[in-house]
Amino acid sequence: MCVYVGATSGIGAEIARVLAKRGARVVIPARNIKAANSLKASILQETPNAEIIVIMMDLSSLSSVRSFAQHFLGLGIPLNILMYYTLFLLTYSSFFAFKK
Repeated sequence: MCVYVGATSGIGAEIARVLAKRGARVVIPARNIKAANSLKASILQETPNAEIIVIMMDLSSLSSVRSFAQHFLGLGIPLNILMYYTLFLLTYSSFFAFKK
């Protein structure tokens, strides 16, 4: 079981696709359910036997995170991998702003 936060687009979507293709059961917590379900459909077209679970979660809301956790625990499936992909972009000007 792999829970991948940040999987609805870009590199995150590709990593979720590869995990599913390799046989991992993938849970996609998503604020944008439409995007997550679209990714799920795309993965299932390529890998029909993939197990993809989409669960609503908004990281800016602690109650949403709690709701996700309760839903996930209710599945009764052990968590083997937790991935959180984020990209921190530090530009030249912001570097000097932090340095002050």
